Amino acid sequence: MYTINMADSNGLFIVLIIFCVISITSSIFFTYTCTDGTWDFDNFEGEKCVKFPEEDKTDPACSTFTSQTDCPLRCSWDTTTSLCGETSYNYDPSPSTTILNKASNYDQCYDGMSINDAKTTFNASDNSAGVRWFWSQATKYSGCKSSIGKYRVTVTSSLDNHQQEYYYDVIAGSANSFAFKNAPGGWLSGQNIEFKISALTPSGLLVADTITVELDANESTDDGSLVGVGIPVDFNSMTKVIYGGDPPPPAPDPVNCSGGTWTNLGGCTIDGVALSEEEMSGCGELAEQIQVLTGDDIIPASDGGTCVTQRTVPCATVRDSCNEFDETIHTQVIDCKQGEWMTLNPCNKTCGGGKTTEWRDTITDPLNGGTPCGSYMREIDCNTQDCPINCVGNWSFPDLGKIETFGGSGNNGGTKTVVQDGTYIVTQAANPYGTPCAHVNGATKTVRTQVCSKSDGQRKLWKAKSILGIPYPNNCPDMYKKNGAVSEGTNFAKKKNNLI
Repeated sequence: MYTINMADSNGLFIVLIIFCVISITSSIFFTYTCTDGTWDFDNFEGEKCVKFPEEDKTDPACSTFTSQTDCPLRCSWDTTTSLCGETSYNYDPSPSTTILNKASNYDQCYDGMSINDAKTTFNASDNSAGVRWFWSQATKYSGCKSSIGKYRVTVTSSLDNHQQEYYYDVIAGSANSFAFKNAPGGWLSGQNIEFKISALTPSGLLVADTITVELDANESTDDGSLVGVGIPVDFNSMTKVIYGGDPPPPAPDPVNCSGGTWTNLGGCTIDGVALSEEEMSGCGELAEQIQVLTGDDIIPASDGGTCVTQRTVPCATVRDSCNEFDETIHTQVIDCKQGEWMTLNPCNKTCGGGKTTEWRDTITDPLNGGTPCGSYMREIDCNTQDCPINCVGNWSFPDLGKIETFGGSGNNGGTKTVVQDGTYIVTQAANPYGTPCAHVNGATKTVRTQVCSKSDGQRKLWKAKSILGIPYPNNCPDMYKKNGAVSEGTNFAKKKNNLI
């Protein structure tokens, strides 16, 4: 018969107590490290386990950086004060790409291109850079790529705060990358580069939302083989264009030069041959005088105006006609005959009513009481049509939109998209001579902006790396996690349309 030894029982009890303490301690340790010190299981990631989180996760203040090279992207470098400062989410406006009409399968394919999977490369030796993009492998998007005729890749640089755009159309097929070389000096090296990729049908309709992929070109990496971007095109082969904003104001009316004094150049001439004093005192046809504009008070032309500095006018001395009176021959009455009016100087305005001067020659002098000659110089109206008035209008997006979620349940991947409805408002209509509005007053459109995505797999979280060039924390911001109206954050539709 087996008997329990009390000493053994006490030892077993102590072992069990030690085991429980170790288990509890391990659970606390793993929970703390696997959630990166937050104790929030929504942030659980296996690769963080047994790694102690940093005690201080606060980034250094922007003001602690003393050079433009050290100033991080989350801050902004002021070239006027040479200081690194904090940057709010109300960034300076960047140019918007062309507003494109949607393809028939847009509602199915609009969020099929993945921002987080895109890759970039950069090489300082030949000022080249490239990007490679990917489509989701979900069954929903299986028919999207077959409708794409080209990818429009638009590239901008932080050198000019992404104001100037360059684009290149990549023929679709199996293409999923683009690269360029020989960029202008300073445009690429050390700058933040944005690639905006739009999937279009052969006729230019938008198949999926434009994605923006950023490249920090701070140091050379490789020749492009890293992401398989292939042979780069020359930078000069891309199209340079700026979109967005109100139509430019009408150009000012050209102003011709004014002032000065017309001075005779030489004597009177006929067909370019100078006449002597004796010839001028005799009879003959009307002579001409060349005059030049001189003087220190001449005000130059501006805004495309002209300046006539030399002209030919009738000579001030009018010679008598050489037609001798012969009663046997010249008994009939002869009226004066003058030539066609000729423009002496151009109109002083391009529209709205201007003035110009004309003159004409005398072909036949009047005889025997014939009709006398009229004036040989006159001022007439010109360019009397109205000046152009261009349309002024823009898109209005009064709210921040609402969140729509596709997929993402369980271990499935998915996307979160901000959907905003806008209305085109015309504040100044164009007249028949001005630039018409791009859209009719009251036109509507819907703008979709993918803000967060989630990959397939266990314990994957919603992520947001960068949205329209605005950096966000690694995890999806709180205001975009739930479906419904968005109450804070950036108005992405306004940013896309260059309204903020």
